[in-house]
Amino acid sequence: MLGERCRPAEWRPTLLIGTRSGYVNEWLVRPGEGGAAPRALRPLLMAAAQLALRDGCASWAAMWMSSNAAAQLAAALGPATHLLLGSGSASLDAGFPDFAAYLASLGSSRRHAVRRERARFAASGLQVTEARLSDCCGVLARLAAPLQARYGHEHSVAELEEEFGRQARQLDSCSWVLISHRQGRPVGFTLFYRWEDVLYGRAAGFDYPEVAGTAAYFNLAFYLPLEHAIRTGARTLHLGLASWQAKVVRGARLEPSWLWVSPPRRWRSRWPALVRDQPTGARAWLQQQVGGPLGGLDQPGWDSPLP
Repeated sequence: MLGERCRPAEWRPTLLIGTRSGYVNEWLVRPGEGGAAPRALRPLLMAAAQLALRDGCASWAAMWMSSNAAAQLAAALGPATHLLLGSGSASLDAGFPDFAAYLASLGSSRRHAVRRERARFAASGLQVTEARLSDCCGVLARLAAPLQARYGHEHSVAELEEEFGRQARQLDSCSWVLISHRQGRPVGFTLFYRWEDVLYGRAAGFDYPEVAGTAAYFNLAFYLPLEHAIRTGARTLHLGLASWQAKVVRGARLEPSWLWVSPPRRWRSRWPALVRDQPTGARAWLQQQVGGPLGGLDQPGWDSPLP
């Protein structure tokens, strides 16, 4: 949006409110009860502003909000709230009676492609086991490191094992891990968390030479989790950001993910004009990334989360 006019150093330090982990942000306030959520949220946001001022932060922001969370923030801050469209988050309806019904919901060419990918995985010789996160933090760290490096995140195996350990201490009871093995040696995994009726994809990792040509990614990240969701009564499989086209052609729909930013001082007077048309431009960019079927990008709610 700012292009070459943006100097990263002038935005730092930045205070992030909420979380940036998993690219999902919701406010921890009691739902319902009319306007109770915005009233409860307002003093929390004001306290965050005071914290940013006290610590000399040049900017502060809330990232990756759902439309519901963005609407709550806007109601708390008032009409001067300027929201940015961050990205699209992919989710798949899992309310099918069985996997065959899911296949029937796809177009003919895509049905054939899914069958080929499942057949390739079945013929690969890879075995799949299920686990809780606490049982396999070290295994997951070793497999996640190459994927993190592929996308420019240089985390050591020790750092990743520590991160998975922190998650296991808090979330082990709702964790679900798929691990693929070749002759007893782990070569791939996907980590999911089940909360209420949603199965959230959280992390993945692969020994790429060992899984080449096996369609392991979409079997572990999509088809097997969908079968699990159907079998256990989950209504939604949350697939997260990126790889939008691959997810949309397999039946996923995109939902907007919103950002709110309080910019450095020199941008504040110009900020409303700069962000006014940003959601339209961001959605056009996302449509280019997706191509083909729109995956929900043609639905209302992408220009603003407000009714």
